[in-house]
This record gives sequence, structure tokens and C-alpha cells, in this order.
Amino acid sequence: AELESLAMSCLARTPPERPSSARVVAQSLGDYLGGVGRRRRAQAMLDEAELLISNAAGSYDELTKALVLLEEAAGIWPESAPLQQARQRAALALGRAALDAGDLRLAEAMAARLGTSADGAGLLNAVELERRRRVRLELQRRRA
Repeated sequence: AELESLAMSCLARTPPERPSSARVVAQSLGDYLGGVGRRRRAQAMLDEAELLISNAAGSYDELTKALVLLEEAAGIWPESAPLQQARQRAALALGRAALDAGDLRLAEAMAARLGTSADGAGLLNAVELERRRRVRLELQRRRA
């Protein structure tokens, strides 16, 4: 889309709609080839996802939207360290929200996504503790 937009601007009918010089076209092509536009788009997605995460208050919808945005941004700019960190934060936030809501499968899936990190291990441990608590409650209920 970015390259197509540049080409179409070069083909515009009136001079004010066209790039002002060959230097402007060369700079735009250089930016395109260097990935400047992709990084800008990925950064905008990261910023939007960060806002969703900070305002989510445990909302599955908001956290899921943030994760989807971050996955898309990672496809555009996979080498971005801040993007990878935001993906981890979003997965942890969704895992905690799932645990708070009693959705142990989702919490466990998010723990798996976090891998062997301290956050992943902590979330997995919390899931296991909740499972044990549920088993104890079920046994107490059956005895009563």
C-alpha cells in the first residue's frame, strides 16, 4: 500500500498532487526500502495496544484486542524488543484476568505462551494452586 501510494502520487494529474522533486521521490523510496513506514505502523499498533492494556482492567475483550494488535505488529516488525515485551505483558495480563475469572484453561494457555519466564512459571503455579483448591472444595462438598 505504501509503495502503491507513492507510485500513484507520482502519476497524479496535477503538479500540486505530485511529489515536488525527484529528491522527494528518492527519499520516499529510501524510507520504504528501509522499512520506515512499516516500523511506524508497528509502533502505532504498539502504542494502541499499550493503551488497551493499561485501560483493560481485566477485560478479556480489551486484552485480546491488544494481543491481536501486537501479533500483527510483530509480523511487521519482529525484531522490536519493546513489541516483544508488550506481548509478554499482554499475555500475563490476560492470564491473570483469566485466573481471576476462574478460566484456568485460558490462564494455562497464557502461561504456556510466556514460556519458562518467571511470569510464566508464576502464572502456571497459580493455576495449579487454584486447581488443587477446587479439588479440595469438591471433596469437601461430596463429604458434606
